[in-house]
Amino acid sequence: MSSYIQLTRRITLEEDNRHRLRAWVSETSDNILPTVFVYQKLPSVPAYDALAELFVHVASYADIADYPENSPGEDSPFFRKYHIDLIFHSLPHLSDTWDLIEGQVKHTVEDLTRLNGEEAVEVIVNDC
Repeated sequence: MSSYIQLTRRITLEEDNRHRLRAWVSETSDNILPTVFVYQKLPSVPAYDALAELFVHVASYADIADYPENSPGEDSPFFRKYHIDLIFHSLPHLSDTWDLIEGQVKHTVEDLTRLNGEEAVEVIVNDC
């Protein structure tokens, strides 16, 4: 059986003419984790406010081993989620960023499947 990860993305135009990209892992094969987006928890200003979460990059194989899911651990502010929500001032910039994200997800899935002894990898992108 081939390994796969299914990404669903939604691009919308906001009221202020910025573009919003929302993407999430909606399905994976059994040996692939859906939490492939690395976030960092940052203190906001002033310091007593709630902490903000910042999307940093797509997880590598090492990140999946090192960073926990859904919230940071005791030793690091980094953690992994299954979704992203980004705002862009231009559609070409959004498109270029999406191409990078999709390529990085494919690279991570290929690394994971090689370690599991599988060869076929598929990144499926759905628009909604």
